[in-house]
Amino acid sequence: MVRTEFGGVREKKGSYLAVFKLHPLPIPRPITKLEPTEWRLDTSVNINIVRPENQATFKASRSPLEHQSASAWTNADLTLCNANVVEIDAIAFFGVGLRDLPAPNVSPAILNTKATYPQQPHPLHTHMALTNDERLFFNYLEAAMVPSDKQTQAIIDFTTHVLHILGFTESKPSKLHPEHGGRNRRVIRRDHDLPLFMCGRTVHTTADACLLFPSTEGHTADTVLLIVKAAPFPACGSECSAEAQLFAQAIGAFQCYNRDRRRARLPPLDSKVFLGLVMRGTTPMLYRMEITVALVECVQSAQRPPKVTYVQRLQLPLDRKSALVEGMIPLANRRILLGYLEAFKELI
Repeated sequence: MVRTEFGGVREKKGSYLAVFKLHPLPIPRPITKLEPTEWRLDTSVNINIVRPENQATFKASRSPLEHQSASAWTNADLTLCNANVVEIDAIAFFGVGLRDLPAPNVSPAILNTKATYPQQPHPLHTHMALTNDERLFFNYLEAAMVPSDKQTQAIIDFTTHVLHILGFTESKPSKLHPEHGGRNRRVIRRDHDLPLFMCGRTVHTTADACLLFPSTEGHTADTVLLIVKAAPFPACGSECSAEAQLFAQAIGAFQCYNRDRRRARLPPLDSKVFLGLVMRGTTPMLYRMEITVALVECVQSAQRPPKVTYVQRLQLPLDRKSALVEGMIPLANRRILLGYLEAFKELI
């Protein structure tokens, strides 16, 4: 091996002569500091760089939806989803007027027995011996009206019991899901998990309770008929948070429903109406929410939907403040609110 005049080496291999030329390494250029006006967007990475003078506009226009559970949603998240809560009367909600609503299908003892909360630890019953369902109704009613760290669980106990005695769990054809027929049994399940795919990842949202058709197959999810959210009263701002969380859970239920349809080789639905119940103390607030594919796609990609989604809330024919404070303690309130729940059952 000999050095050549080009600065390389020459090596004889058999009858061939190999020549290699050496190149000096390039000297790196000094890195200069770029001015803010020279910043550019690098499309190879998933970041956004903006000029300092546009930071205020960017912060106001960007979508701050984060990878959070539905239990962390607030009224601000409803605004980001371009969703507005509107109150409608009984005719628009049920299709019938207030006078035409069905009478609640409960025992006379529940409708006519006075509860003396908070003066007495137990209600003074003027009727004959109560049945077990009637006794539990008043026990749960009292517990749900007492502000404490256990009030949320007491409200869930009261809500699930009221749904049971009103016949929400009776096996009958569903107007929302006629494909199930009348053979499927309805159950009320607490702490029901509803996976929610948002902002590019899956988070888990847990409904306080759900009325559903349980799945008989391991690869399909349960069919949600009603989503229940407990909201203690008084609690500042809890109503807005409860409505936002209910809305997020409806989005998760819609995603699960369309996912099962794809697995069954059925076309996904473009939209679906979900029913919700927020129990504020012992006052039921009833909701109808239409979830669309366009809304879901925007939530999945953290974008603000261009179209407004209207969440319909039933307007109570009672003084709002009085109804939220007293709930079903007064007999007049109890008859009206149970009558609304009876009519609500016919929509499921």
